[in-house]
Amino acid sequence: MAENSTNHRLKQQFNTKELLFIENLPSTLSTLIHAWQHKTHLDAPAFKALIANAQQLAAHSQAAGFLDVAEIAQALTETLTKTDVNLVPLLIHSESTLEMLMAALETAAHNLINHQHSYNPYSRRASDAPLVFLLGITDQQTKAISCLLNDQGIHTMIIPDSQHLLPEIESHKPVALLINFDSSQAHIDLSYIEWLKQSQQASPAIVILARQDDMHARLSAAHAGAAAYFVSPIPTDELVDFIHSQQLVCEQSVYRVLIINDDRASAEGLRLVMQQNGIKTSLLSQPENLLEALIDFQPELVLIDLHLREFNGLEMAANIRQHYAYSSTSIVFWADEQIIEEHRHVLLVAGEDFFVKSMTPDQLIAAIETKVKRSRIIQEMMVRDGLTGLLNRTTLDDHLQQVTSKNRQHKYSFSYVMLDLDHFSHINEQFGYQIGDEVLKAWGALFNRRLRAVDTAARFGGEVVALILPNTTATQAKLLVGELLRKFSALKFGVHQREFSVTFSAGIAEFPQYQDIATLIDAANQALYQAKSEGRNRVKLSNH
Repeated sequence: MAENSTNHRLKQQFNTKELLFIENLPSTLSTLIHAWQHKTHLDAPAFKALIANAQQLAAHSQAAGFLDVAEIAQALTETLTKTDVNLVPLLIHSESTLEMLMAALETAAHNLINHQHSYNPYSRRASDAPLVFLLGITDQQTKAISCLLNDQGIHTMIIPDSQHLLPEIESHKPVALLINFDSSQAHIDLSYIEWLKQSQQASPAIVILARQDDMHARLSAAHAGAAAYFVSPIPTDELVDFIHSQQLVCEQSVYRVLIINDDRASAEGLRLVMQQNGIKTSLLSQPENLLEALIDFQPELVLIDLHLREFNGLEMAANIRQHYAYSSTSIVFWADEQIIEEHRHVLLVAGEDFFVKSMTPDQLIAAIETKVKRSRIIQEMMVRDGLTGLLNRTTLDDHLQQVTSKNRQHKYSFSYVMLDLDHFSHINEQFGYQIGDEVLKAWGALFNRRLRAVDTAARFGGEVVALILPNTTATQAKLLVGELLRKFSALKFGVHQREFSVTFSAGIAEFPQYQDIATLIDAANQALYQAKSEGRNRVKLSNH
């Protein structure tokens, strides 16, 4: 009894800390934003106070467990610290970085305040559906979970007993293993989970399903190595989100670094160190091919040798920043310590980081990991729509420009799709905007989970979504979108014991049948209007 009382008190303390943080967050955020909006009037003491407030926010959000806010606040603190307050107004390159960080922080904070965690900051669409093992699960409840996971595009495989588990894991590489502790056929305990985690370098995330819900059971499962613990009745939406987050972790374990260096011997040595540590690299020795390298490789970090023979490293960085799609990509200069000291003031004003060539391999890899992790969070906050998790309109326009240029050069085709939910205004009117938001979230999740990694899905505006499908003819796109329509219309939404389903209409145009972007978008839009006029709930191709 005393143990339960202690556990309850500890849980209350954790909840109180989170609630206090969220309660104080609006005033903290308002102070930061107000100070930044009046940046041209900041003197040195006020600027130091701004840094202190950002640093305090990073510490408090970290302590409360809100890591997305903490990461952005920490990046904001570091960038502010490197900013020269004497340059008034702040006519420095880092101003654009600070503007983006402030915007990202405001978005993350408002999502937290409104409890709108509608997407994972690391979210990227998967090229393949995740595979999940279900160990010893045969009862009706978990069979229903298996069916639901299949409906959500998650493959499942039932493993009857633990004896067959290790060979199957080695053969199929599942992203998660669901273990029902209430199943009489599982024949496992926590010591087995601990052994399983120790026996494999890349074991799947282990998820416990149980009826028992107390802190002792949860702590024991966590100590054994379980990544998640769900109590019956299983919250299926949370389980689906967890499985996809694990797949994203697996997919994102590899970082992508573009090395710009015209000294091939030096660059190859650097490249070898990164590849030995699992970092994917691309070497650019001819900087005049910069834009093509950025488009083809999509780096998360660009490492530029500051002392290029024929080009200025700072000018190369400025060239990258001129392209909106890479305006927030991490750029780091690579140079000897003496050269860095000679250019330190210029580098600080530019707002970019630098690594010294005397770093040990371990120090270099650790520094790259830190930069890329932070860059991923900030990048996702800046390019994605907060409600649906899809890319935003600005990013869509930029992707379309890049894909059109690349396909025009190589004479490839791609399809552009415009989709619109049918009678969405009636849903808001009948069931309320909160239910309407749930429909939009489910719609966004459908595209994020069902499309390929090379595809682009973006919220065009309101309830309209646009897709870019590379190397896909209009006929092929129609088959794909038709399948998406069937999957989405099968979903059931409910409120006040009333269930309803939602359909959408779509129009498709193919490049290069429509040569320029404006004509392509208009053709897809006209096809969408045709689908609407013919009764909705259908996909139409443009008439060339």
